[in-house]
Amino acid sequence: MEKLQRDLTHKVFIFSNTLGAVEMMSKICREAEIDINYSELYPALRRQIVLPITIAEAIAANAVKTSWDVHATLIIVLTQRGSSALAISKYRPIAPVLAVTCDPQVARQCQIMRGIY
Repeated sequence: MEKLQRDLTHKVFIFSNTLGAVEMMSKICREAEIDINYSELYPALRRQIVLPITIAEAIAANAVKTSWDVHATLIIVLTQRGSSALAISKYRPIAPVLAVTCDPQVARQCQIMRGIY
């Protein structure tokens, strides 16, 4: 991971224009995502949680666990503020998270979060 960070930093400074830097960061992030072992990541994240947790946190963690169990290809989250989608995304599900909201600002905020569309 440290090598990836150095590589990313180096590549960003090489590019003098913003578009080139963003394209390179996007490429590096996609390559890094391929190397994530999701089957080991979820249990590791769960072990780091300090108990007791909130009901919302428990629902999010179990939504991700259930998505693994049923081999879900998409997790759809209805959200007003984006917090439910963010809580689910925190557990790094292999399935993408689709946040559905009525608030355009929340929709824009969700777009910059990892794994939320």
